[in-house]
Amino acid sequence: MNKVLKSLYYRVKNRFERKIWVDKLGIVEAGYPQMLLEQLYTLKVELVDLKQVVDVGTNEGMFSRSISTIFPNLNFYCIEPNVELNGKIKKNLLGNKFVIINELVSSENKKVVFSIHADSQMSSILDVQEQELKKNFNWDDPSQIKKVEMRTTTLDEVFVKNDISAKKKTLLKIDTQGNELDVLKGANECLTWVDYIIVEYMFDSPYIGEVTSNDLFQHLFERKFLLCGPTMIANRLDGKIGAVNFLFKKVK
Repeated sequence: MNKVLKSLYYRVKNRFERKIWVDKLGIVEAGYPQMLLEQLYTLKVELVDLKQVVDVGTNEGMFSRSISTIFPNLNFYCIEPNVELNGKIKKNLLGNKFVIINELVSSENKKVVFSIHADSQMSSILDVQEQELKKNFNWDDPSQIKKVEMRTTTLDEVFVKNDISAKKKTLLKIDTQGNELDVLKGANECLTWVDYIIVEYMFDSPYIGEVTSNDLFQHLFERKFLLCGPTMIANRLDGKIGAVNFLFKKVK
């Protein structure tokens, strides 16, 4: 009986806390997890006059969908190498202005093997340590990973090819499962004018070859971006800090 009451308590508590965040944001309840609602509240305060979002590693489009609730009339450029997710992106961004760009972005043009996971948001250029994946991502079966040979491009080339305007206030969001620094290395031109960056860093990562957070941050510091702080933190099943979204602003 105690377990039942405890479960009921947390369900009511979570629903109450979610209602508080929804009211703070002034949005209609859309089933977002609480940590995403908390991130939206931070972004609503920190981002000023935002006009367009370049979403690298769009997956199903949930980040872009969520931010559209607080910033209407945005232009979205959804960069996602897995074409099988196009239908879900279209569904999640219905009613918004968006372009789907099925490209795999990295530091240069080259052939790579892209790993498509059963949990699509875990897909990456990087291989994984299977034991780490099983320990902290036990819903993502490593035996189901599909290997696909693809050619990468750079973010600078994507910006030019898709005529992404340097005159509009821009948020660049990067969530590429351990490949974030290489994405930034291929963005030297567009980083001269992008206003905001949200980049995910995965601590205690299952990915082989992921760079340190120091290397990632230093790359942005050298390009005159200021670290504002974390906007979202997700913990591992064992309680350790896992994926963290960090917000950077361009120093003018």
